[in-house]
Amino acid sequence: MRNQIDGKNYQIMRLEIGLRNMVLGTEFMLSSIEFERYKMATVLGSLKLVQAKRQAKTDSVQFRRGKMLAKLDEQIALAKALQSGQSLNIKRVRKERDEMTGVLRTIESNKRIKQFWFKADSGKTCVEVLYGQTAIEFKKGITAIELSDEGQLVAVLETVKKAVEVGELDAQITAASETVRARFRK
Repeated sequence: MRNQIDGKNYQIMRLEIGLRNMVLGTEFMLSSIEFERYKMATVLGSLKLVQAKRQAKTDSVQFRRGKMLAKLDEQIALAKALQSGQSLNIKRVRKERDEMTGVLRTIESNKRIKQFWFKADSGKTCVEVLYGQTAIEFKKGITAIELSDEGQLVAVLETVKKAVEVGELDAQITAASETVRARFRK
């Protein structure tokens, strides 16, 4: 313990002498490596250093749930905009390289949003929650929620969003995801 304290005091003393000599215009006594070590020892000494592992990947269920929540947020915003008589413009940003100059440009375009709701043959409005282009089955063979009137649309979408947040539809979202992935494998 005493050697460590003496060693540290020795380094501080060498640094002070080196700085004094630097001011006086004489040669710097500490090598640059020693000086960097000293700076790191004093600067990093104020931080709490730990050994930690970074999470390798996001859980696939959490990833799909987040993707579905983002789509439901878009649908809720679209429904609110249409109920108030406005249009919803969500921008998509993409990068494109100019063939002539080779410069990378950022291009904004409007994102097309497919509505989750539609008019059924009975004339009532139905909500069909989509993962990609695949409708989620709430029960075996049942993919839509029927509304008594269009005023319920936002409330129903928010209820579905809460169900996704809690994880009630994880199995259905996973099944729809596997269907979408199977189409890509062909």
